[in-house]
This record gives sequence, structure tokens and C-alpha cells, in this order.
Amino acid sequence: MNVFIRHAKPSEAMTTQIIKHKSWHSAYSEIFTKSEIDNHFESKRIDGTFIKRVKKVIMNKDIFVADENGVPVAMMKLGKIKPNAEHLEIEAIYALPSHQRLGIGKLLF
Repeated sequence: MNVFIRHAKPSEAMTTQIIKHKSWHSAYSEIFTKSEIDNHFESKRIDGTFIKRVKKVIMNKDIFVADENGVPVAMMKLGKIKPNAEHLEIEAIYALPSHQRLGIGKLLF
């Protein structure tokens, strides 16, 4: 596995959300049904401003991806606890099911 960490590109806004969506299927399958998860993400896709907001977060350099051969396979989102906080925290780490339990989350951390 040849993976390196980099900032996400604005053109990868939808890719990062696909990673998150697929990761939710793996992580939350015991809590939510497949259709509940799909409906959650579909409602966000219908919202025309959602991808614009994700691109803005990416442009702020707050999303990193684990890149394997030019393809993002995992992502990490950073954020502030409070709007005027000096430091960022890790809000979430998501990996495609095929790339879970391989240490990619540790690399992102």
C-alpha cells in the first residue's frame, strides 16, 4: 500500500463525501438502515449549497485525504471548537471500507 497524506482539492468535494457515505455504511450498519444512511446523504446532495460549503472547507485547508495512486481513499476533517479558537481539532476521520483497519487513520492523525 502506497499512501500519502495531502490537502484535499476543491474538485474532490464530492469524492470526500462519497468516502464519508461509504464509511457510514460500514461504521453505522448496526444503528441505521442502509436506506436511512442513503437518504441522509441524498438530502445533502439535493441541497445546492452543500457542495459549495464543502469546497469552502477544502479551500480553508481543513480537509486532508489519504491518497493511494492518485485516488483519495480516506479523509480527515479539522475544525475549531469555538469560532474564535486558536487551535483546530479533528472532527472526523473516514476511510473507505476497503481501506479500514490498515493504519490509514493513524497516518491521517
